[in-house]
Amino acid sequence: MRTIWKYTLNANWNPLEVPVGYKVLSVIEQYDEIVMYLLVDPSNETEKAEFFVSGTGIYLEDSIDELEFVGTVSTYRGSLICHVFKNNILKRGLQWQRLEN
Repeated sequence: MRTIWKYTLNANWNPLEVPVGYKVLSVIEQYDEIVMYLLVDPSNETEKAEFFVSGTGIYLEDSIDELEFVGTVSTYRGSLICHVFKNNILKRGLQWQRLEN
């Protein structure tokens, strides 16, 4: 049986342990925080997942192309717009250098 879990994200990197086979449903603002909803099967074993959050106008390395765009979130009544990306490199088992601000 599947259910929906909520994860709060911060700026930059967000390492998570999530059930295998999860699906990202959405990212939204809730009470001035960025939250992401995943469809999960809690009976599945967990795996590492990593998400990157960047604000608009922040310089990003070319390696950002290695990440999968998840969504854009407006916070603080539209004064801060953030973009969420999923790191798929972990699943492929490749070496990859994290982006740094």
